[in-house]
Amino acid sequence: MNTKISESIFDNKRVLIPMADVQHIEYLKDNGCFVVMKSTVYDYTADIWNNPVWLSQEETPLFVQAYCYFRYEKDIKEVE
Repeated sequence: MNTKISESIFDNKRVLIPMADVQHIEYLKDNGCFVVMKSTVYDYTADIWNNPVWLSQEETPLFVQAYCYFRYEKDIKEVE
């Protein structure tokens, strides 16, 4: 049984995102998404994330697809 996850880093030549560090994804209305990482800090006074990774509207579906596949591989291996 192969227990290695096939892809653990999202690389679109503009940004590298380690999938294991993704906390959650926040969709922005007509403007892509923020990828909130484990290291992302929330600013309670301004009510915003200080340092999320921004992905454009074109990049968002590619990242979400890659992230969902990463989670599928990770979760299915934990069940087996």
